[in-house]
Amino acid sequence: METSRQYPDLTLDPIRMGLTVVQQLVDSLAVEVKRPLATIVTSAQAGMLWLERPDLDGQRLNRLVDTILRSASQATAMIERYRSVTDIREAVPGLFDMNDIVREAVLDLTQDVSANRVGVIEFLAPDLPHVRGYDRHFRLILSNLLANSIQALATSETKQRRIEVATQVDSAGVSVEVRDNGGGFGGHHGFAFEALYSTKPAALGMGLTICRTILTIYGGTIEAGDNADGGGWVRFTIPAYVAVQAASEAA
Repeated sequence: METSRQYPDLTLDPIRMGLTVVQQLVDSLAVEVKRPLATIVTSAQAGMLWLERPDLDGQRLNRLVDTILRSASQATAMIERYRSVTDIREAVPGLFDMNDIVREAVLDLTQDVSANRVGVIEFLAPDLPHVRGYDRHFRLILSNLLANSIQALATSETKQRRIEVATQVDSAGVSVEVRDNGGGFGGHHGFAFEALYSTKPAALGMGLTICRTILTIYGGTIEAGDNADGGGWVRFTIPAYVAVQAASEAA
């Protein structure tokens, strides 16, 4: 493996400035999305009070309103998770095994995987070198890629819905690939990382854009494509933090 490659110094001001750009982007989205969510919550709460009137039998409608409340709360929690991921003011970069990040991300999405009847297969290379950074960033990237695959499969007519997650290491660093047998990119994978572009009608098209921005700050890369037999794949690579680099920094 190549060991002379300079690993980004995550304590430098330009790096934090780059992450600030990401934070501003997410904050902007949060403001825009939270306004209608607040209206939904307020309206639903008022509706529940109205349904408590003794002359109304509103059990069915009450359950519907409760669903609206829970959905809105989940959306708000998701937005806050994005904001916390990009806020590193109190965080300290560390060394992480990407296999552990993959396992945690898959575990976090267990409910969605089960609800959409998706099988997840892990092909994790042994003895991966560590990557250095903020684990919340790595988890966000993996969660985005897995969630995209789950959503693609949820609307697919594929009978055996499958996601494969693989890790490997080469001269470029540590790579993670997420592959599914859903609808794929339809030949438009060149636009996959453009802001506001999405193959899903109801999506904002910001997830992969944010992933690319974070990876660029780490000196990493990300690419996507369509499988020959259907579905799509996304692969990202981060420089490995090897002992030689750690020793040179200590000196």
